[in-house]
Amino acid sequence: MHSLFDIYEYPDIEELKTIKSLIQNLEWSDGARSNPNNPVKVNKQAYDQALSAQIHQGIYKIGSYVNKVIPRRLTPVTFNKYGVGDHYFRHNDSSLMGGEHQILTHYSHTLFLSDPDEYEGGELRIYVNAVDFIPVKLQFGQFICYPSGVRHEVMPVTEGERLGAVWWMESKVINEPVRECISSITESCSYILDKYKDEHLIMNLQEVQDRLIRNFSY
Repeated sequence: MHSLFDIYEYPDIEELKTIKSLIQNLEWSDGARSNPNNPVKVNKQAYDQALSAQIHQGIYKIGSYVNKVIPRRLTPVTFNKYGVGDHYFRHNDSSLMGGEHQILTHYSHTLFLSDPDEYEGGELRIYVNAVDFIPVKLQFGQFICYPSGVRHEVMPVTEGERLGAVWWMESKVINEPVRECISSITESCSYILDKYKDEHLIMNLQEVQDRLIRNFSY
């Protein structure tokens, strides 16, 4: 885990392997069509409503993820493919995503559908400031969740093929500092339970967390 982002495991790897095989047969289009005024994007994209819903159902089974981000709405999943030379240079995600049914983007996600040994290059870079970044190259079935306002990029693939899935999420808690506070309480409860087994303290913290959610959700 990192303070800027979190990494999760998709709960059913066999299901995800089936999804990976099915997306190979989808109709792939130029990824730049989703952002024609931005010259930094070179990849292929595809969509499938049923497979998108399947991934949504999968991630909602991850209790630590749901408790932290408190999801309200998700965009449909976009499957992407990066071949040799493809990239998506440094950019920020739009504050509104989702086509006709737009949502506020509080969190961005990338689910890795290729193992690191299937391609060279293609790492996701998460920028901590204007210069410094954290390279991210996850195992098949892992996904990263980070604030949508964070600048990031996908470096050029130099060998092989990088498959992935991306989506955006609107939280029920629109106030960012409150959302961070709720997230910190979730992490503290996990730590206290593991280290001290103090269920009374956890109950008190969860009561504060519930009050924040009730008063700041919409």
